[in-house]
Amino acid sequence: MPVFDKWYVAQNRRNHSTAYKSDDYVPFDFTRVKDHTMRKELKEWVFLSDKSLKTLKNMVNCVFLFFEFVEGDEIKKFRSNIVSISDYINEKNNFIINESNVMVFRQFGKQSFDSEETLNSYISSIRSFVKYIDSKHIYPISSGIYDFLTVKTSKGLSGKKIEDEDLRKMVLAFKDNMIKGNYIDKLFWIFMHLMLTTNFRPNDICSLKINCIADAMKTGDKVLQSKDKSIKLKTKTSRGKEIDVNPSEYTIRAINEAILVTDFIRKSGKKNQLGDYIFIQKDPHGNTAGINYDLFYRKFKQITGGLELKGGPYTVNNCRHTYMTKLFEEAVKNGNVYKSIIATGHRDYATTIKHYIKPEISDYLEAFYGVTLGNITLKGEIVANLEDSMEDLPKDIREITVKSGCGFCKGNITIRCIDCLLCSNFIVTIDRIPYFENSIEEINLKIQNQSILHEKEHLLSIKKLYVSYLAELVTLKENEEAEI
Repeated sequence: MPVFDKWYVAQNRRNHSTAYKSDDYVPFDFTRVKDHTMRKELKEWVFLSDKSLKTLKNMVNCVFLFFEFVEGDEIKKFRSNIVSISDYINEKNNFIINESNVMVFRQFGKQSFDSEETLNSYISSIRSFVKYIDSKHIYPISSGIYDFLTVKTSKGLSGKKIEDEDLRKMVLAFKDNMIKGNYIDKLFWIFMHLMLTTNFRPNDICSLKINCIADAMKTGDKVLQSKDKSIKLKTKTSRGKEIDVNPSEYTIRAINEAILVTDFIRKSGKKNQLGDYIFIQKDPHGNTAGINYDLFYRKFKQITGGLELKGGPYTVNNCRHTYMTKLFEEAVKNGNVYKSIIATGHRDYATTIKHYIKPEISDYLEAFYGVTLGNITLKGEIVANLEDSMEDLPKDIREITVKSGCGFCKGNITIRCIDCLLCSNFIVTIDRIPYFENSIEEINLKIQNQSILHEKEHLLSIKKLYVSYLAELVTLKENEEAEI
């Protein structure tokens, strides 16, 4: 581990992030922590971390702010309003990481941060560092401190869709800013176009290269229809590798326009690897510099902050939620739900349902698993927990799992030779969802390998039962979480 207190760190290929260009060096200034013991431990925590550079930088900045607060003068203003009955008076109270300091920081965060999500981000980062300190067993960490380092989850979606009326106002403001502004404003306009019309994440867009547009030589799993061009880009989930996506004609035009806008920088500046990227700028010294997503994030807030928005305030991230939601809404209208699932780029249904849209669960799972459920009657009992059952269950019911763990039997499983999925003694709970997902995958393999038609039809009927139960469980889970 370096002995110096100021580091410049470059990302490695294993933990690659699209947030930074390949030759970016990210500064870490550990002198922001006055306590030399904690500074040393923080350096060690960073050095041993396996997080991506972007994630690590964000987490360390949160911890930096915590130390700057508790080691500075501002804490005194907040401490006078908070009385801690948890900290006991002894030499341990002199330790900088204690319940009192964390309580006061939470109060500071509630008044200083824009949202509960921001405060949660700080608290979870601090908790991670405290757990590391605690695991070494050489510093006095009170177990009660974790009560104040809990993250409160908010109800509903993790993001929100931009209202149609607000979106129209925002687009007009972005366009006006582009017409009156400089090349950065033109790039911002193109960036927002891509955010609202593709499933690209902000950092995916910022990491696009000038050679990203290529002839589509073959079709892949994500191809909706035949295209002449494909786009190579690195995504959050591609682990630093480039993948091919199939764009619309308008996406291609937008990317080509961005290349033209920044072409003068590539021709006039010193040649370096940053010139390979589309979204670049000139720094104050005339050198080529990358454009970080934060620049567009701040510009978005600056422009939208002056608008009267019915559902605001919004952030750039709400654009992705808007795209995903509109994608699914249009697909339902046109009967192309399966295509919308492919276009999201998500590998599992839970990501879309949890973070972006609230569709009719059964409709979505029908499309995701490629079946038509119809009016299937489920004879089994579906409850959140076994304790919620309306019947007196056997004491040992948790030991009587059936159908590869998908559920439990509340009757005598030896009485009748009947499939559990068709039996009224079958009882399923929310924690069985992963077992249903695994069973559906196993049936899919059997269907693929089965050549006899009537056997395939039989397997498909069983699959429909599994998907029907899964739809009921996912719906129940969503309702339970909404009530928390």
